[in-house]
Formats: sequence, C-alpha cells, structure tokens
Amino acid sequence: MTHPVPDRPVVVVGAGIAGLTAAWELRRLGLPVVVVDPSSRAGGRIDSVRTRVGPIEVGMQFYYTAYRVLEGLLDETGLGEERRPVHFRGLMARGGRRASFWKKFPWLPILSPAENLRVWGAFGREAHALLVADPFDFPADDPLDEVDVAEHFRRHGGEAVLDLVARPLTTSYCFAEPEGQSLAMLLRIVKLGAIAETFALSCGNDALPRRMAERLPAIRGRAHEIRLRGGRAVGVVVDRDGALESIEASAVVSAVPAPRAAELLRGDRALAESLARIPYSDIVLAHLHLDRPLPDPAFTYVFSRSDGRSAAFAIDAKRKCPWAIDGDRSILQLHFPSPLARELLSATDGEVLARAVEDARTFFPDIRSWIVDSDVHRRPEAVPSFECGVFRRIRAAEREAGRIEGLQLAGDYLRAPLAEGAARSGLAAAERIARAPRASGE
Repeated sequence: MTHPVPDRPVVVVGAGIAGLTAAWELRRLGLPVVVVDPSSRAGGRIDSVRTRVGPIEVGMQFYYTAYRVLEGLLDETGLGEERRPVHFRGLMARGGRRASFWKKFPWLPILSPAENLRVWGAFGREAHALLVADPFDFPADDPLDEVDVAEHFRRHGGEAVLDLVARPLTTSYCFAEPEGQSLAMLLRIVKLGAIAETFALSCGNDALPRRMAERLPAIRGRAHEIRLRGGRAVGVVVDRDGALESIEASAVVSAVPAPRAAELLRGDRALAESLARIPYSDIVLAHLHLDRPLPDPAFTYVFSRSDGRSAAFAIDAKRKCPWAIDGDRSILQLHFPSPLARELLSATDGEVLARAVEDARTFFPDIRSWIVDSDVHRRPEAVPSFECGVFRRIRAAEREAGRIEGLQLAGDYLRAPLAEGAARSGLAAAERIARAPRASGE
C-alpha cells in the first residue's frame, strides 16, 4: 500500500547515527524530513576530535565488518575507500605480571592453563545462547538477561577470569563494570567480536555522520518538547537562541538517549517514566599526549582491578590507527567507566590526570617524562548500561511508545550499545513511518 506524501515533514530529534539513519532513509523513501539538534557537530557518540597530530576517537572507537547498515551508508556517502583495517593486539597486567594477547586467539598467557579452561567453560555453559544470539537485537524474555555477569564468571571462572576477561569485555563496550550487567548482552558482544573484523576510517570515524548531515535538512536548536495531542505526535517545540518555536510534524522520531527522550515526552507520564527506567553509563577519558611512540607493539592495555587501578583499559592511538597520527609520537587514551566515571565527572582535570598517569605507569614506568600535553573528556550518560532485566524495560518503553500514533523511538539503547544497533533502530523507525497510514489532511 502506498500513502500520500505529507506536506508537514517528519521531524527527527537528534543527529546521532540513529537519527541520521532514520532521516537518510525517510528522504530516500520520498518523505520530507528535517533533523533537529543543538550541536554543530553531527554524530552523537561517534566523535573524532581533531588534535595537532591528527584525529582521535572519543566516542565509538571502531567499525566492524558485521555492521551491514553502516557499511551500506559508507558506500552511499563515498567513504568506502576510507576503510582501514585495525589489527588488534593487547597487553594485560596483573599482580606484577604482564602478557600480550590477540583478539582472535582465545588463550591468555597471563592466565594459567586451568584458568584458560575455565574461561571456555564459563562461556561454554551458554554455548547455545551464544550460537543463536543476534548481536544487534534481543527478545524481552531472554532468561540470561537476568543473570549477573560478575556472579556468573566468579562462580564458573574465578576471580582472575572475572578480572581479565569479563571485566575488560564489559567495560570496553558498555563502559560499566560487570557487576549488575546482563550476561545476555555480554554474549552478544562476544559473538560480534568472534564473527567480525575491525576497521576505522582514515579521515576519522565521524566522517560518516558528518557527510550524512551535510546532505540532510536541519534546524539548529535544542528540542524542548515533543508535542502530543489526542494520542498522536503532532510536532516538536524547539529552543532556538532562547526563543521557542513550534514545528508541525507528520510524524516524529525521537533519536536521543532514553533519559533525554523522557524529558521530551513528559506529556505522556507513563512513557516518560518507562524511558527514565533505562540506565546509562558515564565515560571519562584522559588523554596523555606523548613526545614519542610507545615502546610496545600492543595498542590496548588492560588493567587489573585487583591491582587497585582506576582505568579499565588504555588505547595507544598511534598503534591503533597509524595513518591518523602525524609524526613519531602518540596519544595514550585511558578509559574510566561507571560507576567511577560518575564520581570523576565532578573531579578536576588534575585529579583525573593524576589517576591516569599512575595507572599508565603500570606498563610504562617512565611515562611522566614523555608527556607533553594532556586533556580530559567527560561524557555523562554516554552509553546505555545493560543491567540485568533491562531488555524487559526497553521493550516496555517501546510498547508505551507504540500507543502514540506518529511517534517512533531510535537509538543504541533499543538494540545494542553499538553504532550498528543505533543505525538499525533508525532504519526500522523510518520504515515504520513510511508504512503507516496518514491522518486525514496530511
């Protein structure tokens, strides 16, 4: 069935990859669309900061070959030739010992043979769930969504396995400690890593959202409210330089993080409360700009909590993306996940950097004398936190949103804490809008 094209546009709130994908698809389907976002920078969590030595990623770190929607968008925007493979090699430290590891080789030399076998056993117990899991979608009734990652690995693997396997895997994707996190989500993360190769864009990972945004109509302003009337989304109120302006809409896509969506949809109490129950993690990043490349072939450095370290892991920007950093130098990026990141949001830069330097000395004792500059990036409510039972909460929010005609949700909290999950949710939102019958007069 085809429907007439409405005079009023579909308003997409949010210029992250979910909102941009929804707008891109709506335009492709012939519907008028406008994107509302307060920032001059498109991309949301895909964020590449330009420094004097090259771009570094402070949002999503990589793309993967399993990202089918994003692969198509890269080709459509002419960025396919900018793909560069990232060869994953890391170094772990625990209890005064250090050992390297490879992403595709499931054996960690820092662990004993018995501990490595317990790693396989901890995952093997859920082999069927791992086999059938879709990394970019999940059912509300997945029983493993109720299983705590830390408890599972402590019981079936032991403290060392929890510390050096479950903790790095969880924090590198959800930026939260594994305590209280959903085992169902971790299995999807593991499957993605097993089936996909990693790549980045030579011009910065944010080149994709930037190029998409350049080709889409946009309004620079902060959405104040999504207007609802008679069980239908009818427009968006936008704050433009302190003046409120109402934009009439044929449909609305809310493509902002769930806590922000709850504010915008406060006109429907049940929906707003449902969205507010979806938790988020904070991220604090410390960048140590060095006068030399790091003397190790690894680019990921994993810290042990048993050693009292604050950072979860660090990334050597030069080793990760050698084409991006000019000269014979590097930037070491240390990641502090929630719950510690929530405390560090209000700490001074000096306090954060002191922790970063002390942790970095685990691998590089002389690093203090190599630092020529430093900075701190804080990202509150940056990543969905897939706590136990969150699948049900997300599906409940979708059901509440489904009561409102002309409203669609999009974002990485709906499918996975990944750029591809966000893009797929935006694509699905656009397709549902295109299929929906139009109200009379539109």
